Amino acid sequence: MKINEQTTHTYREIKEVPLAIEEVLGKIPAIKEIAEYLQERKPREIYYIGCGSSYYVAYGAILPLIFEPSEYIGRAVPASEFIWYYSKKNEGSREVVVAFSRSGETGEIIEAVKRAKEKGAIAVGVTCTKGSTLTKITDYSIVIEKAFENSFVMTKSYVSMQLAGILLSVHLTGLRDTEKDKIIEDARNLLTTASKILDDEKRYRSIAEEDLHVEHFIFLGTTFTHPSMLEASLKFKEMTYSYAEAMHALEFRHGPIALAKRKDIVIILSMLNDDSLEALIRLYRNLVEKGFQVRTISNLYGGSQKFKDISFDVVIPWEGNRYYASLTYIIPLYLVAYYRAVLKNYNPDRPEHLVKVVKEF
Repeated sequence: MKINEQTTHTYREIKEVPLAIEEVLGKIPAIKEIAEYLQERKPREIYYIGCGSSYYVAYGAILPLIFEPSEYIGRAVPASEFIWYYSKKNEGSREVVVAFSRSGETGEIIEAVKRAKEKGAIAVGVTCTKGSTLTKITDYSIVIEKAFENSFVMTKSYVSMQLAGILLSVHLTGLRDTEKDKIIEDARNLLTTASKILDDEKRYRSIAEEDLHVEHFIFLGTTFTHPSMLEASLKFKEMTYSYAEAMHALEFRHGPIALAKRKDIVIILSMLNDDSLEALIRLYRNLVEKGFQVRTISNLYGGSQKFKDISFDVVIPWEGNRYYASLTYIIPLYLVAYYRAVLKNYNPDRPEHLVKVVKEF
């Protein structure tokens, strides 16, 4: 039976990204209160943990704690790694664990939080499911109910949970209040940006059609887009059963560039208008010279003569803070993956061999 493009849960949930963002923005006062409580406890280390897409959520959410002045050591690790290694440290009472789980029932997440709590750590849960186990075993929880999904694959939950995590991180930094306020105010512009991106979905469908014959995708990004490249790679695997991988952009030159002999690869290069831009432009040109098929996704505006040789496949209308770049870059890639799935007549709501909640550890 042919999949109806407009009636799947996945399609509806991608289109509801702005609603989920709006709910998170309404929780900013509560997120600030949680941050203030954590600061009063004077922790030494803060761990953001997750599994699968939720780990990529954690990876993007921790960035303000790494790049802004902070009294804390911030780490993002998969929940399983936390259980095996980090939870065995002897300074549990000086730790905070922020656990991301859409369902609030993920086995590794629940076990990780329990072990952290046994050591005396403070735990915060970020989930989309009210009354879940995660909300019951953590000291504080952030529940984004409008991000609850019927589809097995994460989309709006990824965007909204990462946004909540970024806002928590910003409040935990040592920035002055005026500096924090500026970053937080930028988050409010995400609503407009997400809607503009979604309005261009015909473009993303056409990209999916053009690359329908390709079976190998490589997603390249830098620190602030890399989380979305990892997430996009996962969505291509989950929804379209295609081989996909993600890596830091210039790392592609250190070995993987040997793949130039193959002609069945499409590289998706994400470029951010920041310090990395000049090097990424050079990388683009080098890849094209070697015969790679390269698609770009960037927030570059205008027809600059400097870049007239570059084909910009997706232009993101985002000029705000770089911490939110991962959230804006993933939305079009969700739709490309989605349309690739339905054009191949795969059910994006229920990928084979996938379960919605992995409860075993």
